[in-house]
Amino acid sequence: MNESALPIEPGFVVILLVAIFAFSATILAAATLLNKIRLRNVRLSWKAGKLNGYPLFATLFLLFSIGLFGLAFYKGSTAHWITFMLYSWMSGGWFVNSYLASKRYITDNAIIKNINDPSQSIQWYQIRDYLEQDEGSYQKYIFLYREDETPTKTQFVRLELDVPKKYLENFRKLLAHKLGRQINCYNTASFDLEQFNLK
Repeated sequence: MNESALPIEPGFVVILLVAIFAFSATILAAATLLNKIRLRNVRLSWKAGKLNGYPLFATLFLLFSIGLFGLAFYKGSTAHWITFMLYSWMSGGWFVNSYLASKRYITDNAIIKNINDPSQSIQWYQIRDYLEQDEGSYQKYIFLYREDETPTKTQFVRLELDVPKKYLENFRKLLAHKLGRQINCYNTASFDLEQFNLK
């Protein structure tokens, strides 16, 4: 079959596919933003991405896409700059989603490690023990909490949280307030952490 007989140009198909992905990324970013807006009584929050607090791959892809869009726009190729504009739009949605999802939120009710994944959030009342380790630029907390409990079995899970040193004093005050004196902070040497599931 002759290519000229195709009813749709290949370039149009590429643009259409990228537009669909860009729209999907926008929906995902909007859902994440909505989850962020719905958070109540946030006491502390901090960035936790790998690139100085920002998500590594999403940030690099966003910068790369914007650079290609600027180059295509400068060269004057309409099809190319439209494509890379859509890539920039898509990477912008990915960045917003990754940035908000990677932030840590400490609220009056819970410790939230990922606002898009409820399994990475724990309510204060679920925590049974916690451990603390100095990791240099941050303090690592390992929380042991109750996930499922039946009359014959209690399932404990561990959640790890890295707290930057500049938030450490306020975080410790909040821990003392929320957990009180009934929970002690233990040295990790006294625990076999591998027996607990990691979230």
